[in-house]
Amino acid sequence: MIEIQVCASSANLGPGFDTLGIGLSLYNKFKVEQSDKLCIENCLEEYNNENNLFYVGYQTVCKILNVPDKCHVIFDCHIPISKGLGASANLISAGALAANYLHGNILSKDEIFKICVDIEGHPDNIAPCIYGGLTSSFYQRSIIAMPLDISSHFHFTAIIPNYTLDTKECRRTLPDMVPLQDAVYNISHCIALTYALKTGDKELLRDACHDVLHQPYRKKLIKDYEKMEDICFKNQACAFMISGSGPCCLVISNFSNFSQAIQDEINPSYQIIDLTIDRNGYIITDLS
Repeated sequence: MIEIQVCASSANLGPGFDTLGIGLSLYNKFKVEQSDKLCIENCLEEYNNENNLFYVGYQTVCKILNVPDKCHVIFDCHIPISKGLGASANLISAGALAANYLHGNILSKDEIFKICVDIEGHPDNIAPCIYGGLTSSFYQRSIIAMPLDISSHFHFTAIIPNYTLDTKECRRTLPDMVPLQDAVYNISHCIALTYALKTGDKELLRDACHDVLHQPYRKKLIKDYEKMEDICFKNQACAFMISGSGPCCLVISNFSNFSQAIQDEINPSYQIIDLTIDRNGYIITDLS
């Protein structure tokens, strides 16, 4: 039996729509062993079947390796579902990585990444799960993910509302076409954002985190978005943005305990978690 730990992720980071992703210190853990039948423990009944994304990732790799295998897996999950913290990418990556490890570690990390992206449909959340840290992903003949430097001066805080948003529904709110000036706006801001994250320039980060491609549309689905944004900037946040498609919002600051500064002003039913960058993505431990 092995235990695999895979991090949460936040995609987009403002202007990096469908491109940037970062690994965060919130985790799902899975104890996994080969089995002649599927057995999933500690899983909600609605997901306890062959459509479970962990098992989809596991089975996809098994088919590629031509090994007719199932698994017994025990879930220990802490990443909320449909909140914007990469839960589906986490499950897919964990299953694929587990299958590869249990069958001789034949596939490379890059190969696992491409398999998982094919399942998920986009790379921005998958890349941090596989590689850790801050990543930029794009398609050019194949799927490419590249690591980006990020300053240790920045800390992250997730504000997690008590409701969910469907990713496909959120994507349907976006326009099919955008004006040329909006495309230029986001390109310039995304370049500035990655430079600010690398250098620790908090003033530049605050200016660079603005976006016109997705956040103006998606924030309408998030209750009190602008109120939360005002509260965070009032308390010296460097950046405030939607995490993935929401409703979770991600705050970047210079304070490791930023949650304490805002907890009395944010909706008390929301969860507020201080996080750090996860630079590993995943860890596999052999328990045998």
